[in-house]
Amino acid sequence: MTDCILVTGATGFLGGHVMRRLLDDGYRVKVLVRTPAFAHRLQAKGAVAVMGDLRDVASLEGAVEDVDMVVHAAALCSPFGKYRDFYDTNVLGTRHLVNRAVKAGVKRFVHISSPSVVSRPKDQFDLDEQVPIPKQFVSPYSHTKALAEMELADAHVGAMTTATLRPKAIYGPGDTSIFPRIAASLLKKRLPRISGTPTHTNITHVSDVVEAICLALQRGHLDGETFFITGGEVVDLWEVIDFLADRLSVPRPGRVVTTSKAMAVAGLLENIWKALNALGLKGEPPLTRYTAGILAYSQTYNIDSAREKLGFYPRVSWKEGIESILQEFTNR
Repeated sequence: MTDCILVTGATGFLGGHVMRRLLDDGYRVKVLVRTPAFAHRLQAKGAVAVMGDLRDVASLEGAVEDVDMVVHAAALCSPFGKYRDFYDTNVLGTRHLVNRAVKAGVKRFVHISSPSVVSRPKDQFDLDEQVPIPKQFVSPYSHTKALAEMELADAHVGAMTTATLRPKAIYGPGDTSIFPRIAASLLKKRLPRISGTPTHTNITHVSDVVEAICLALQRGHLDGETFFITGGEVVDLWEVIDFLADRLSVPRPGRVVTTSKAMAVAGLLENIWKALNALGLKGEPPLTRYTAGILAYSQTYNIDSAREKLGFYPRVSWKEGIESILQEFTNR
C-alpha cells in the first residue's frame, strides 16, 4: 500500500500545491482543516479531510492516525499582528503536531520554516545553514518560526526522522502574498523605490519548493537537517519589480525614499495600526518595518547543501515565474 501523508496548510498557497502534487504522484493524502466548507472542497480533489486545529492538541489525534509522513506547511504568516497569535499557531501548533506524530509512529516529518529566522536589518549575502539564529528578530513571524524549528529539534525520539526546509519568497499561481501585493501597489502608483540601490535577493517558484519537499520525503538518510531553498538565481528585487511594472503597463517606481525614512514611516504606521486594532478594527498597515526591510536590504542564500543532499535543482527562472502569474493580476 502506498504511503499516507498528512499535509497541514492545504487550504493555503504552498500546502495546496503540495497536496495536489502528492495526489498526482499516487500518495494517499490527509489534510487538516478547520471548517466543513474546506473539508468538502479538498475531499473533492481526492484528499481525506480531518477536522482539527493545530492549537487544540486533542483534535490532532485523528489527523495523524495511520499516517506515514507529515508535511507541516501551516503557519500564521504575516508582516504584522499580535505576538501571541503567532506563538499559538507557529510554536504551540508545531509542538502539538510533532508530539502527536511521534506517538502515532510517523516515520518522517518535513517542516516548512523560513529564511527570515536568520534575517537581520542589514545586507546579508550567501547565507548557509551554519549561520546562527540571532537573538533579535525582524518580526513576530520570524521569531516564532525560529522557536518552531527548536520544537522540531527536540523531537528526535523513536523512529521519526525530520527535515526542515527554509524556502525563500515563494510565489506562483495562487499566491496571495508577495507579488499580488507588489502588483496592487504598482497599479495604485503607491510603491516608492526604497534606498535607490539594488536589493539582491532570491525568489522561489512554488513548483520548485514542492519538488524540494518531495525530495525531502524520499531521502531516507536525512535526520534533523535544515536546508535553504531558493530559485537558484540572485536577482535585483527592483529589476523584478520594474519587469512586473512593464508587463502590467504601469509606470515603474520612480520616487526614491531612503531606508531610514521608510523604516521610520513604517514604525509610525505600525503604532497607529496597533492602536486601531486595540479599538477593534482589523487589518495591517500599508507598510511595516519587516516589509520595508525586504525591499531595502539584500539577502541571498546558499543552496549547495540542498543540491548535494536532496538532489534539488530549481527549474523555474524568475522571468518564467513572473510570466506564469501575470494573468492572475489582470483578472483580480
